[in-house]
Amino acid sequence: LAQGSSLQIGAVIDYPLAQGTLAKVAFEIGRAFMEGADFLEVWLPASSFMENDRGFAELTETIRSLTLTGGEIRLAVQTEIMNELTKIQVAQRLKEEAVPKIVLGQKQPLAEALHDVSLFSLDGGSQLSIQINPDTVDEQALQSLQAAGAEKIGLSYHVFEELLKDQPSPDVL
Repeated sequence: LAQGSSLQIGAVIDYPLAQGTLAKVAFEIGRAFMEGADFLEVWLPASSFMENDRGFAELTETIRSLTLTGGEIRLAVQTEIMNELTKIQVAQRLKEEAVPKIVLGQKQPLAEALHDVSLFSLDGGSQLSIQINPDTVDEQALQSLQAAGAEKIGLSYHVFEELLKDQPSPDVL
């Protein structure tokens, strides 16, 4: 249905538990691209960034090779369940591995979302493109998140609908 339009189709891999094996994740990535996904969010546990260096290196290499045959892949982590030290360690590992894209959390309170964007922007390296998914947002919050380093802001439909309510047309955003 989306062929020929500018609409992009995304898929989520290994959410919410993020406990799949490398083979399972690779299979799901390949299948999603074969079925027409333009971009993927691959959810990973924070522990994969620290405890299993070899496993993370294998995963990032597999993802890079699968990206060549498909579309865009964004790694995703549930920052809302991480402590501060873990967030810093994950961000530093993203920088070490030159990971280009990260998705942070789901439906985070705005203050936490802003904090996480700032932290990952600072510690994750200049190559890192950050997507955040706050629970609510207004025009001022959008500007604050972008100023902190968020390149993409994921909104639920009801939040997006509220933003559009005061706009003269849907083309404004």
